[in-house]
Amino acid sequence: MSFRFLWASVFFGALFVGGVQAREGHDPQQHDSHESHSHRGLHLHQPNHIAGVTQGAHIHGEVILQLALQGNDLVMRLESPAINMVGFEYRARTPDQIKTVETAETKLRQVTNWLMFDGGECRATEVSANASGVMPAVDAAEYQHVHADIKVDAQFSCFQPNNLRGLKVTLFRDFPGVEKITAQWLLGERVGERSMSRDNTRLTFND
Repeated sequence: MSFRFLWASVFFGALFVGGVQAREGHDPQQHDSHESHSHRGLHLHQPNHIAGVTQGAHIHGEVILQLALQGNDLVMRLESPAINMVGFEYRARTPDQIKTVETAETKLRQVTNWLMFDGGECRATEVSANASGVMPAVDAAEYQHVHADIKVDAQFSCFQPNNLRGLKVTLFRDFPGVEKITAQWLLGERVGERSMSRDNTRLTFND
């Protein structure tokens, strides 16, 4: 079954609407200095793991990277304002803009080039990149200015999931508009959230 199977959809739709407020806790009153267009809040009760969930839904320069593990199946979802990846967030009009979007989608689909796991022996089995929000519209009315996002979904099969120790992300290399990546994960009993930057592209799940 593909990464669109029910448990992943429910998991990402509920738990990862926002940033994980894990055991050590995060101050829900903190706000980032980046431009934010909308905010959504959700609280999910999961004793001993997550106290609450909040997040800015569309913040320029920031990317959300979410991971969930069930058995040997690891699913990943990446969501970013389109401007981080292609330099604009309206529908492409020129051949150069269309080419930019297509190039970005190609790079993002090559998930193993920018996302590397430490341990677990995980292999990508399915990947999808969706930048339709900035591709040309059929109807002229759809060309109104919107704050479009780009999403990437991937499924991995991990032969030793209990040995997953961490990851490295190199999106900063190919996409200069990416300034910060917030990684959130639920890997069995391991739940957490960490921020990554150009100077800090690695994290461990047990920190």
